[in-house]
Amino acid sequence: MANEIKVKVGREMSEADRKKIDRSKMAVLHPQPPKHKVEGQYPVHVAVQCPNCGAIGYAWVEHDTYTSVYCGYCGTYFYA
Repeated sequence: MANEIKVKVGREMSEADRKKIDRSKMAVLHPQPPKHKVEGQYPVHVAVQCPNCGAIGYAWVEHDTYTSVYCGYCGTYFYA
């Protein structure tokens, strides 16, 4: 099962939180993983699922805090 990909399911974001987003620190959901994996990076590039449309993509996220993510498929914001 070495080819399994663990997907981090996103959490919906409130309207008040959307207005407070620092867009310069926000992740974007991409359809493909990075071409080169670099060990020991922080934050990490992982598979994430949008809670609104269910799309699965890849984004740079923090392990110990929620990261604001923009879904490139449906245009919503959520936490991952």
